[in-house]
Amino acid sequence: MALRRHQVENLVLRGPVFYWRARIPAGFNAAGRNARLSLSLRLSDRKKASVVARRLNALLLQLELVPKARMATKEQLARIFALEIEAMREEIENLDRMARRNRSLRDPVHRQADRQAGLTYRVLERYGPWEDLDFDPGSEVYAELLAAGATEDDIPWIAEMFRSERKEMLADRAGTGRTSFMRDVLHRMAQVGLDDTVANREAAAETIYRARADAWLASAADPRKPSLIKRPEPPTSQPVETMPVPEPARPRILSALPRGERRRTQIYSPFCVEFLPALPRGERRRDLSCPRASRSFLPALPRGERP
Repeated sequence: MALRRHQVENLVLRGPVFYWRARIPAGFNAAGRNARLSLSLRLSDRKKASVVARRLNALLLQLELVPKARMATKEQLARIFALEIEAMREEIENLDRMARRNRSLRDPVHRQADRQAGLTYRVLERYGPWEDLDFDPGSEVYAELLAAGATEDDIPWIAEMFRSERKEMLADRAGTGRTSFMRDVLHRMAQVGLDDTVANREAAAETIYRARADAWLASAADPRKPSLIKRPEPPTSQPVETMPVPEPARPRILSALPRGERRRTQIYSPFCVEFLPALPRGERRRDLSCPRASRSFLPALPRGERP
């Protein structure tokens, strides 16, 4: 039967007291067929009883839908780990190429930064980002970092990076913004077909923290000493099957050009912008370099004339 206006579903008046009487979803097999749940609200005010009934209806719907969401499996988390650690290795290789060009590949400062980043992600993996940890001397985290290979000079940097990552995660939880790390988490979840739930986000984030920690700590342990002896090729890993998900947009840092000149940039695929050297005032060029741009510019004409 259709509900009347201002009538709340499952809200029943019995004498002077309102009751919430709802049908138990069929997914709960132990309740049997056509089973109902009756609960006295102990309220005689229709307005207050309507608010309580709407909240109970929302909770019942949540109980019906949550079991249908798939929990993360070990196979899916292993695929997320493989994808993330491969991406981190490519990023470290790119940094090494730039350091080799600047003749600073074997600079110990790089290994120190890698160690600090790896230990920060290890702390995030083991303790999580939700608790404000104590990094002072004598604390548990301080002792664990020293046992893991950190120096006393590393710990202030690790504490600062941990608080920065924690601030971003708290912003994601509060809904005030979508940080780059959460975009990476959701991207990896979509690649392996993992449902977007709170529990799955936590599991995926912990796996990504572990992959990044392993990658950065392995980079810190590598002295970058060149060898002329051919090493055996490492066994090639099987490609990880992923869902077709577009990569998240990342800004690109471009080198400076002489004044008045710009390069063609395509940071975001839907747009295509062409910047060319400036022309004398009153002149325009026909721009057909962009496949998505069909508008042409012609030289300016005297006032009152049209082509």
